[in-house]
Amino acid sequence: MAVAPAVSASTKRLVDRPRPPAAEALDHPLDPSFPSGHATASAALATGLAVLAVAALRSAVARVLAVAASAAYSLVVGLSRVYLGAHWLTDVLAGWCTGAALGLVVAALVRPWDRPPPPPPAPRAAAGTAP
Repeated sequence: MAVAPAVSASTKRLVDRPRPPAAEALDHPLDPSFPSGHATASAALATGLAVLAVAALRSAVARVLAVAASAAYSLVVGLSRVYLGAHWLTDVLAGWCTGAALGLVVAALVRPWDRPPPPPPAPRAAAGTAP
């Protein structure tokens, strides 16, 4: 999440794509359009959370639900930017790809799935026995 705004802003300056016509937008942002910063950030967050969920959850059903919820969050954020007239669909698609790539790169660096599981708790002494 910390890197996503910098990557998005840098790419916006390089591409310098204009936003959709202002008459169709509810808001009138002044910065360039490509890629969508909201889509980039939401995809980075969703990807990171999905990776953590898959690494931490034991139940396959819980994993699927966590990944689906993360994807749904990013989908709603991105499509809302198109609906509000702030971005073209391709801006959002690029933001999703950029954010997902950032999330996967950070996950590869952190590698939460490669950590050994915590040791089991020590057995408790029975009542009335000396340790």
